[in-house]
Amino acid sequence: MTNEQNDPSVKNLEAALKDLQSYLNGDNDPLNTLKGNWIFLQIFATYGLRLPNTAASLESVLNLTASEAAGYPWFNAMYSAYNTLNEDSTYFFNDVFDKMTTLGSGLKSYASDVAGQDSVFTLISSLIKPTDGTDPDPASALDILKDLTGTSQKNATLAAQIKTNLGTYKTKLISAQATLGSVKKNVDADDKTSQATITKLSGGPEVMGSLKQLNNLLDADNEEYKHDVIVASTTVTYAWVAPPVGLIAAATVAGVYGKKAVDMLDTIDKLQGQIANAKKELQTAVATQNTVKLAEGGLDNVIKYTDLAIDKATSIQNSWSSMVTGLTSISDRISNSIKNEPDGEKKLAATIAVVYFMKKAQESWTSIKPTIDTMVDNPYITVSPTDKDLKTFAEEVVKEANELEHA
Repeated sequence: MTNEQNDPSVKNLEAALKDLQSYLNGDNDPLNTLKGNWIFLQIFATYGLRLPNTAASLESVLNLTASEAAGYPWFNAMYSAYNTLNEDSTYFFNDVFDKMTTLGSGLKSYASDVAGQDSVFTLISSLIKPTDGTDPDPASALDILKDLTGTSQKNATLAAQIKTNLGTYKTKLISAQATLGSVKKNVDADDKTSQATITKLSGGPEVMGSLKQLNNLLDADNEEYKHDVIVASTTVTYAWVAPPVGLIAAATVAGVYGKKAVDMLDTIDKLQGQIANAKKELQTAVATQNTVKLAEGGLDNVIKYTDLAIDKATSIQNSWSSMVTGLTSISDRISNSIKNEPDGEKKLAATIAVVYFMKKAQESWTSIKPTIDTMVDNPYITVSPTDKDLKTFAEEVVKEANELEHA
């Protein structure tokens, strides 16, 4: 192995870019790719912006009037928690995601400049060791290296800022997770919205108080009511068979069954009201549980993906820092060879080292460029801003994410 191959700047560069490629493509696991990571974080943040974060919007989602909502002890805490998630999601888009897309664009732009046969690295090599008979131009090479180093440092700084902001975002999410957990406990403890209530109301006809059991009662009462009405209304006709005793008996029968019919109608009316209330209670309980479970489950996952995003930002920062170190080392070699040994062995050694570094850097960036293009192109999800229920919204987001992931 030659001295150039053992050069620390070359080895560090190759290792950094190899790690970067691994983090970008997630070892071919779609959920761990850079794009997959960005998409998932967007999904939750977009969902966070759509959660009902005011009293009016939560009343609408849960199909409650203001007076009905006042009867739920967790109601105010729920929309307050959702409002916190809304604010956290706004922070993500303004202070994290915008910077992430800028970093991605910078990564792609840099790769376009330094990858391929006609790259900036090829130009630097030709300035240090011309092949067309012209004189070397190390000063121009140093100017280009200075620009590349500055761009690399700028991207490293941006990656560090993203990492810091992701840490802040994670802290916000953990705080929201605790608040939402408290809301979930109160929802579960409320007889009107507990899972036990949902289980009872949605149970079979054998479950006392279930909608099916109440509907069976209603059917039976309706049949009895019809029978009593028929008896009460037809008794007078039958009475003419044997007057006057039959008339007296028939009148009694008609009175008894007429009273039973009226009483049964009252029972049916009350039962219908009970069923209507049970349906509304079940609807509200299910909507409440679904909304809070979606938010709670989403928080658990987004914290995991935020940790992954922090790892990726760290990897990208380290890669850019390695580029800065490598380019600075090469620049120093060129500068030292010009100042100290303009015509000696150090100049020759520096020339060989620079050309080799440029060759390996070009090969590495050329190899990684397709991955960068795939991971960075079109990182956005697009969801219509029109109002829709949360289920429809979630389905639309998932469809959009799947299309992007498999693009």
